[in-house]
Amino acid sequence: MESCNRFAPARVQLDTDAILSLSSNESQMSKRFASISFLSLLSRPARLAWLLLLALSPFAYVAGAWVLLKTDPNTRVNFEIDRADALRLAADCAANLGLNVASWTSGAKVTVSQDRYYYYQLHRNQEAEVMRRLAPEAYIHVRLISPDRQEALDVELSKEGRLLGYNLTVPSGEETPDAGEAVARDTAATAFRELQLQQSLPNAPAPSFSENREFASVLRRYTWQPTFAALPGAHTQVAVAVLGDRVITKEVTTRFNPAYAGEHLVNRRPLAKLALVPFGLLIFFIACYGLYRYLQRTWQKEVPHARSLLLGAVLSAAFFFIALQSDFGTFGPPIGANKAGTYWILLIGTVVVFVVMGMSLGLAYGSGEGDVRESYPGKLTSLDALLSGRLLSRNVARAVCTGAALGGWTLFTHSLILLLWAADPSSGPGLSEQFYGIFFGRFAWLLPLVNPPLAAIQIAVTGLLLPLSLLSRSRRIRGKRRLLLSALIMLSLVASFEVFQEQTLPFAAGLLMAAARTAFLLLLFFSFDLLTAIVGIAAPSLVVFVLYFMSQPAPSLQRGVCWRRGLR
Repeated sequence: MESCNRFAPARVQLDTDAILSLSSNESQMSKRFASISFLSLLSRPARLAWLLLLALSPFAYVAGAWVLLKTDPNTRVNFEIDRADALRLAADCAANLGLNVASWTSGAKVTVSQDRYYYYQLHRNQEAEVMRRLAPEAYIHVRLISPDRQEALDVELSKEGRLLGYNLTVPSGEETPDAGEAVARDTAATAFRELQLQQSLPNAPAPSFSENREFASVLRRYTWQPTFAALPGAHTQVAVAVLGDRVITKEVTTRFNPAYAGEHLVNRRPLAKLALVPFGLLIFFIACYGLYRYLQRTWQKEVPHARSLLLGAVLSAAFFFIALQSDFGTFGPPIGANKAGTYWILLIGTVVVFVVMGMSLGLAYGSGEGDVRESYPGKLTSLDALLSGRLLSRNVARAVCTGAALGGWTLFTHSLILLLWAADPSSGPGLSEQFYGIFFGRFAWLLPLVNPPLAAIQIAVTGLLLPLSLLSRSRRIRGKRRLLLSALIMLSLVASFEVFQEQTLPFAAGLLMAAARTAFLLLLFFSFDLLTAIVGIAAPSLVVFVLYFMSQPAPSLQRGVCWRRGLR
């Protein structure tokens, strides 16, 4: 007994030293844990399954891309002109109106109409084709603005470069001699007959007429409503505005009966829109929690301010680039406003908004990464290496390669979900407003490099990092793995409802896509690490954006995604 008691204190001392050594070297343990291959920890069948998925990932990419080319409408929009062509055609239109726009500011963007897209899918007849040529589902909007910002010309062009319409905004104080109502009516009727002959328009009743005498001159507007007997629920208007004896507006608009649209057009169905309500509430709650946790950890001096600020600065710059590369200076400030004052007010406001968005994500990462690091050692090691500038480290390379490879199965699943609705024109996927909103920007070719990683980081932070931090700190859930995983799946699923913002989808399709995204996000995180999950979500989005570019007939758009003309 004495010999045993003599050695007991020494044994206790050794155990205490070991515990202190482990706690003081936690970061070294995390690095050693991350360096262990995940596959080596699995059974032989599981290792073979993962290796098979990695080996077959190129085929998953090819199969997913092939299905998207056959089913995704964004790969069949078929723009035959590019930004430079659009600006040139708009300048030609201005020249025909007697305007010299050599010194004017110019900008271009693509506008899409989900109503028109689904309506033309449902009605495939000759009258629908006539209406589609007049008012397509996707068209190019070019704006030319005079140096004093008092005069502007808005031109709408089809995907093939046809002139769809234009609207000239003249200075309010400029006086034009009034040629009389009879001359104005004849001028407008001549313009309508030209359009009627060019587009095979059906007959229309006598036009409605209105006058605007707020100008120094009289602006008269005439509106025709052609009757399409084979197109129920749709109304087309052709408007021609005459100032003096000159046509300054020629435009075609469409509207749909609310009852018809709610029954037949998938983008008017409320269920998919309602899914954005829990998504918005979750984002608000998560943002409040992230701010609270960041302040709490700052008080405890446990926040990695450098990493948070670095990530926030990078994300703010990405947000700001996406906004400004899409001709913000042209379409942002209103016409007739003070150029310098309004422009700088909107510019500074835009900078503030996007800096807040980027820094919020950076702070959200900083508030949640400590809890995740403690609960799941090694899951942030590769992302830490990336943020610290060690781009060529083994952990970063492993995460990027693994995530990019397994992302092929995310793309394949995404394409299969769309395939389920491809045969139903009233419920298939719609046009991606997120993509076309900046498709004709100055540096649109950089879009695939910026948007997918940015969206993936948003998904990872709001759908994984902060929910995991919140749940791991809950006393009722902590330690109960099944309950924690169930709650995490629900929160991540709601965060993935962002798919309803990205694209117009039927509710069932959006729910399946959100579930698939959640499954891949959690699977890649728990099986590998956070950087692998981010890359696995971003890689398929990158491929989708590249497919959208490459499927356009305009050679310069295809060259743009190759980043240099010499690559084609």
